[in-house]
Amino acid sequence: MSTELALQALALVLLLGGFLGVLFPVFPGIPFMFLVALGYGFATDFTEVGSRWIWVFANIAVLSLIVDYTSGVLGSKFGGATKKAAVWGFIGAIIGTFTIPLIGTFIGLFLGIVAAEISQFRELSAVLKAGVGGVVGSLIGMLINVLLALTFYVLFLIAIF
Repeated sequence: MSTELALQALALVLLLGGFLGVLFPVFPGIPFMFLVALGYGFATDFTEVGSRWIWVFANIAVLSLIVDYTSGVLGSKFGGATKKAAVWGFIGAIIGTFTIPLIGTFIGLFLGIVAAEISQFRELSAVLKAGVGGVVGSLIGMLINVLLALTFYVLFLIAIF
């Protein structure tokens, strides 16, 4: 097996690991995919994955981070949450991600929003609507990130073949 083929196979397997990071939000999958593409570029002296591709992959990674950190908050706002609840939800999502892998992001987001809404003496129906809105927003964000990860993977295949 040639070195180039081995590098391509390794990069493709590692990119799949990044894709799993999108499906199971334990670590930021698309930024990991970017690091894999960058590492592949360095390993091949940027002959296949040059500066234009790195720029494209970097933009996809940044976009995915924006989606990650705003989708739940935007969903909660759509559900009628206050600014305070959106901030608490954001903080809860971060704490939840590190304390309960896989589902902690959603639980933390929901609990943060609900706690903030309750602290402001809002009615239970409004509290739950805001919390559910945050979770639905996060799920939509996850779907967007799945599409971004697939796009990243396909573009990487185009770049190296």
